[in-house]
Amino acid sequence: MFKYFFYHYSMLPTDSVGFVTYDKLHLTWLISLFIIGYLVVIYYKHLDSDAKILFRKIMATIMITLEIIKDIILAFTGNFSVEYLPFHLCGIGLILAFIHAYNPKQLWAEIIYALCLPGALAALLFPNWTVYPLLNFMHIHSFIIHAMIVLYPILLLVGKEYHPDYHYYPKVLKFTIIIGIPLFVFNKVFSTNFLFVNWPSEGSPLVIFAKWFGNPGYLIPYVILLFTVLALMYSPFYLKERVLSKKAPVN
Repeated sequence: MFKYFFYHYSMLPTDSVGFVTYDKLHLTWLISLFIIGYLVVIYYKHLDSDAKILFRKIMATIMITLEIIKDIILAFTGNFSVEYLPFHLCGIGLILAFIHAYNPKQLWAEIIYALCLPGALAALLFPNWTVYPLLNFMHIHSFIIHAMIVLYPILLLVGKEYHPDYHYYPKVLKFTIIIGIPLFVFNKVFSTNFLFVNWPSEGSPLVIFAKWFGNPGYLIPYVILLFTVLALMYSPFYLKERVLSKKAPVN
């Protein structure tokens, strides 16, 4: 039953033992994670300030611990490589969540909210770990860790500990460029694909972009999509501020 639990994808049989995007298993994961996330949000919302801080520290520590355990398992099975370094948005997200939990600066929260949340959500909706069966550590780890990355900034929002500030939009873009360019070069040198800037993630909308525009042509709509997502993440708060400013009494 647990035959493949510690198997790396390179060790799995050639016959498919994984799952298909939006099959019953995938949908069950999504629905279950949504329900659990909703319950956690309700619980967190009613905590006092000190308890919220402690909760986030524990949550961030669990995220880092799960990632370390993953790397240890990969190392013991002889399958750890540079491709498992935490240089994807989700890996960066769990590191920033850990940093923010102990040093809650606005910029860290902005990056987690505007970049890592949509990135982790996209990973859940279009997983690239479909090769793994249910009873496999990488399968379970991937769903749980991405869900926790999505949940972390949501807790900040519902706990009213963080308010997205569109004035940070340029800084978030700057951060993206600062990490994106070196990682593009890193990918070329080590044949990795961090941030999916060298080839599209299998099963994601980037594959469609690649079919339409080729590679590296798909990077053009990819960048446009990034700008669009960032605008969507900030626009509700920008519009709310504009509406409130118009309603404010003039002295």
